[in-house]
Amino acid sequence: RVQTLYRRLWQPLQEGENWTEDEEWEQARDGKCWLGKQGDEWGFFHAEELVWNNHSYFAELFEGKVPFWAFPDDLRALAEHLNVEPCSQANVAFRPSGDQERDDDWSKRVRNLRADIQVFFESPHLCGEDKSAEILDRVSVCLTEELTVTYTLKGKPVTDQENPCQSFLDTTGHAATLWLGLGADEDEYAELIGDALQNYFDVKELRGFVEDLLTKARDKVLVRWKQRGLRTDLCASPSEPDRDEADEESIKTLEEPESEYPQPEADESEPQTPQTGSTDSEPDESEPNTDSPPRDPGHISPPGVLRYPSYRPGSGGGGEGPEHYSLKTYLANNPSLFGEGLELVAIEYTFQSNDRVDILFKDAAGIPITVEVETDQPASGIWQAVKYKHLAAVKYGIPCEDVRSILAAPSIPDAVRQECERLGIEPVEVPWKD
Repeated sequence: RVQTLYRRLWQPLQEGENWTEDEEWEQARDGKCWLGKQGDEWGFFHAEELVWNNHSYFAELFEGKVPFWAFPDDLRALAEHLNVEPCSQANVAFRPSGDQERDDDWSKRVRNLRADIQVFFESPHLCGEDKSAEILDRVSVCLTEELTVTYTLKGKPVTDQENPCQSFLDTTGHAATLWLGLGADEDEYAELIGDALQNYFDVKELRGFVEDLLTKARDKVLVRWKQRGLRTDLCASPSEPDRDEADEESIKTLEEPESEYPQPEADESEPQTPQTGSTDSEPDESEPNTDSPPRDPGHISPPGVLRYPSYRPGSGGGGEGPEHYSLKTYLANNPSLFGEGLELVAIEYTFQSNDRVDILFKDAAGIPITVEVETDQPASGIWQAVKYKHLAAVKYGIPCEDVRSILAAPSIPDAVRQECERLGIEPVEVPWKD
């Protein structure tokens, strides 16, 4: 009822009416008639008594000490019109004391987070506001014996007594200093830095993202957070070689890179090289294969480097159609469609369960990427992609969430895309004309 009344009140304001033109409006504005909450108690307050909850950390600190505007974002415009103070306007008094020293190594590591944190801010599923990580370009990490941070809002000073501050990003003046308590162990620094940045930017999940970047391989972190909504297409590659060097590398057969993950062991039951011999149901390899896909001129592989299983015509008992075969081999030859630094492991890789994934890639860190290819009914491939994700995790001995599993199709409806995202599958539309 109250929300309905407030909306009716807001409507005349949007139509250009003025508070002072009507005595009732003036009474409403200046009267003690604005619903708020202080601690667990609801009540009506003057508008100038209320605080707008636009910063979760500050709101938690001041809960019970000042009354908060009780309505969600749909009435934010009314709160702003009433000049309700945002809790992010709390005055901050910061005082380091005792021994202090600068840590150049951690300062550099935090500055190196700037680009990835900016991508985090530009990922709609992770951050709904326009924020900039530019301040991190000049941040310095300093250690201090003791930190005291006091926040004051509506005349109420608060110091977090339950969880004494062990990290804080101080941006007073031109400097940007990220303070860490000397009493903390170094293996806690990543978590404390994440705390300081999340409290400063007030973006949920930023703490975990920062901690992951500081403690794990970047490639692994980007893969994991892509499933949560990170726009990895905006992330810079770890290294960007010159185009001439990249082209030269594309025509070499490289040695297997070392990986922190175990690679699949050879199984006698698994074909380690693509099928090349002819059978009754397969064309003779000596004959020209008219089903070979068109190649992207920028990603042509040299003869003999990539080998493809022969096309198996579809029939009532199985096999595949020419469109599926052609799209599958095209995608296998163009791994850059799914990210930088991917390497083909096999087409139609067969797991010990005899399940066969259309394409298996691995990234620079050795993490597997499975690709389920569909040409006309992408919904039918969702659960296949889920199955391959789990099989690859078992095969490589890594957590399932670390495996990228992709459903690739020329067109993916919104309903299929939503189901993929719910199940941790990446829906990728690929431009394709057979």
